[in-house]
Amino acid sequence: MAYAVACLGRSIRKACELVGLSRPVYHYVPRSDSDAVLRERLRQLAQERRRFGSPRLHLMLRREGLVMNHKRTERIYREEGLALRRKRRRKG
Repeated sequence: MAYAVACLGRSIRKACELVGLSRPVYHYVPRSDSDAVLRERLRQLAQERRRFGSPRLHLMLRREGLVMNHKRTERIYREEGLALRRKRRRKG
């Protein structure tokens, strides 16, 4: 691609067309995994505070300076399998 653009004087559009590659794919820049730090800290907090659910842990993370959307926290909480264990009701 770079050869076609630089040496042959082709535009990126024509070079992509020649190779059969879409322009968004050519310009794509992969993002880093920004969830890694959040996942680790969420796991630590959930280990320390077993009775806290995702809303409360979200507030704790926010107070520590990790600001993100509550839905993102809930998604990671669920993916890590950190769901609260339900208390059994005692009949009696």
